[in-house]
Amino acid sequence: MGKQRSASSDCAGNCQTNSGCGFSTETVPLLMLPQPPFKPVYYTLVIIDLCKALPGAFPAVVAGAVRTLFERIADLDMECRMRLILWFSHHLKILKNTLVEDKSIRLDYQFTITGLISIAAGAAAIAALRSGAASPRNLAAVAWRICVAAGAAASEAERSGTNRGIAGAISTYPSLRIVSSSLAIIKLPVHLAMGRVGLCPRPAKEVLEREVRLSYWDKVKQSIENAPGLEELLPPKDGPNFSLGAEDGKESNENVLSGELNNMVKGKAPVREIISWIDESVFPNNGLEVTLRVVVQTLLNIGSKSFTHLITVLERYGQVFSKVCPDQDKQVMLIAEVSSFWKSNTQMTAIAIDRMMGYRLVSNLAIVRWVFSEENVEQFHTSDRPWEILRNAVSKTHNRISDLRKELLSLKKNISSAEEAAKEAKAELDAAESKLTLVDGEPVLGDNPVRLNRLKSHAEKAKEEVVSLQESLEAKEALLARAIEENEALFLLLYKSFSNVLAERLPEGTKALHELKSAQADGMAVDPEEPSSMEVDNENERPQNSQSNGEKKSGAYNVGEKEQWCITTLGYVKAFSRQYAAEIWSHIEKLDAEVLTEDAPLPLRSAVYSGLRRPINEA
Repeated sequence: MGKQRSASSDCAGNCQTNSGCGFSTETVPLLMLPQPPFKPVYYTLVIIDLCKALPGAFPAVVAGAVRTLFERIADLDMECRMRLILWFSHHLKILKNTLVEDKSIRLDYQFTITGLISIAAGAAAIAALRSGAASPRNLAAVAWRICVAAGAAASEAERSGTNRGIAGAISTYPSLRIVSSSLAIIKLPVHLAMGRVGLCPRPAKEVLEREVRLSYWDKVKQSIENAPGLEELLPPKDGPNFSLGAEDGKESNENVLSGELNNMVKGKAPVREIISWIDESVFPNNGLEVTLRVVVQTLLNIGSKSFTHLITVLERYGQVFSKVCPDQDKQVMLIAEVSSFWKSNTQMTAIAIDRMMGYRLVSNLAIVRWVFSEENVEQFHTSDRPWEILRNAVSKTHNRISDLRKELLSLKKNISSAEEAAKEAKAELDAAESKLTLVDGEPVLGDNPVRLNRLKSHAEKAKEEVVSLQESLEAKEALLARAIEENEALFLLLYKSFSNVLAERLPEGTKALHELKSAQADGMAVDPEEPSSMEVDNENERPQNSQSNGEKKSGAYNVGEKEQWCITTLGYVKAFSRQYAAEIWSHIEKLDAEVLTEDAPLPLRSAVYSGLRRPINEA
């Protein structure tokens, strides 16, 4: 725990530095680096249970924390951002934060009035004590009057669906200004509140995309009907993008070939027959691109009904994919075709590519090359799609090594036990053979023949078990050595790719990440002492320092697109380096010699060294 707390300073520092965030990793353990003390789902369940157990107070605390964290999301580490987004989307799903018919009322709205009253009482006490307007004796009376006004404001807001009741209460009791923003966030459906708190486009887009995975696209779409700014960020309705279907009754050559392959699959033709058909009829006459498109599009369309269908297709026709795409260049084309087929469904894209890697249909190096293709590089700062696929590839490679090491440890323990058992069996056999027994009244060397044969058989089996385990150990060691070599090649290619794209896009003369963020800070205009009140515009009765649902609030992301791309990419460099530091350190000499040289961009080296907790002057 001590190591985790000390390693979490990056996130805490980023979140607290002159930002007024006030949430350190001690109070938000989910955001501790490099890993939280428990699995992220644990914190989701704890927060949900607290919301149910303390409906009068805790939902308001969560609302305030969400608002603060998302307002400062630009200052969070990339790993912390993703954890926050994943938690928030899961939280929304569990609490069923959707619109009820056409009213702006959340299903858990019963938390709002009691939560607001609790906040109002606390706000009144603080304000009265600070101003000296109340003594401890009449403090309770002042708090009670504020609570009554807060309850009236909440009831009016619930009836009208506006902040009219809040405006009237604020004019009578100015202390309510301190809680009015909390009402705005708690009262609105959280999807609409995302616009109110100034949630930047990419996190909002990711929250919506993750929630679609946990719910239904239509329901999420319905919940943001009154927030045009968020509607634009909603991912397209998921579904396959099958490009070989017949249109207007016209069939091209590719449509015909796709139909033939579809009929062969439906007719349960053997895989060898399909491969022969491709070799003899498709590839010679149409070339690689058409063959690849026909095979991938058709087989993925057959497996598009469900996750189970997809797995079945990959297991049954994996040899077909391997035949068409035997090398890395063709595997990159295969991944691109999979991404095109599932372009409206990031989740299925990630699952399909991950399973293909698991079945050795594509390599981790091919995935890295595809992620760093020009099309994907351009969306590094606007979409998590390429990053999710890259994370899966690196994680699967790392997990493969971890699993092999665990299996090796288990085998070594089994070998020790087997050798001990073989030694005991041999000793028992030797004792039996050296024992004198009487046979027909005559002394004979050796035990009873039946028992002796049984002991010999047992000793031979014990010896064979040791030999078998040793052979398994040698095979696993060979697999581990190969996996470590693959891991080394993966990290070399990964950091070379990072170096190349950053060298092309980093602004000239940039030496450190803080230089990129300085441009961001110039445009933020955030007052660290900014009060939590909301000035009300009398004409439209809307807080002046708020904005309409779905409006984009300039501030944390008021930064050039190139700078934002660089900040995001360098953030992921640091996150990958930190998460896989133990593996990277074993290859650091080669990385220093081939990638992290003096010619490499200095911000890249700084990000890598920061993730590895390595002083930059060591290199």
